[in-house]
Amino acid sequence: MLKKGLFYLFITISTLTWAQGPILPNAPTFPTDSTEVSSLVKVKKPRDPVRASILSAILPGAGQVYNRKWWKAPIVWGGFISAFVVHDFYYDKHKFYHEVLILKDQEVAEATIAIYAENNKEGDRFTNRTGDEIAALTQTQLQSFNDDAEKRKQQVYLMSTLFYILQIVDASVDAHFSTFDVSDDLSLQIKPSLMQNQTAFVPGINLKFSLR
Repeated sequence: MLKKGLFYLFITISTLTWAQGPILPNAPTFPTDSTEVSSLVKVKKPRDPVRASILSAILPGAGQVYNRKWWKAPIVWGGFISAFVVHDFYYDKHKFYHEVLILKDQEVAEATIAIYAENNKEGDRFTNRTGDEIAALTQTQLQSFNDDAEKRKQQVYLMSTLFYILQIVDASVDAHFSTFDVSDDLSLQIKPSLMQNQTAFVPGINLKFSLR
């Protein structure tokens, strides 16, 4: 009788063990609490638009680096370097024609003006005219060249200012949209539906937004 009871007990324990499945010593455990699950999800850290704007205002391109838009920073830096080079050219050109115009106003001898022009036109950087040809220009012609260089220089100032403001706005906008998800995992379904009120069903539209 004792042996028969032990046999039935062995069969019962074996059945329960088989039903539960094998227990692995190193089996991973999965969190069941919602807070534990959310802690495993990588949350994209939002960027501060104010900080991005201030950084770009202090150092152009710094806001783009702060937003981790690395590829935009060289574009900003390249834009300002180009503006500096163009400004330097028209600044020197305006200065050159302005000095020649002053000499012309003072009725300095053309030979002296020719020597000055030849020594300061930096090769063919400003013009391919010789010093004698520049000295032979009328005051009206020199004034026209002077005004054109001054106009170009002012345009560089204007474009640089607009570019400076634009890169600040760009940094701010990027920071605003730093947590905006535009991946392919987003889906939006729009379909007609019936909604029930207190008395009857009324037609409506059902919007379903989900992550796949």
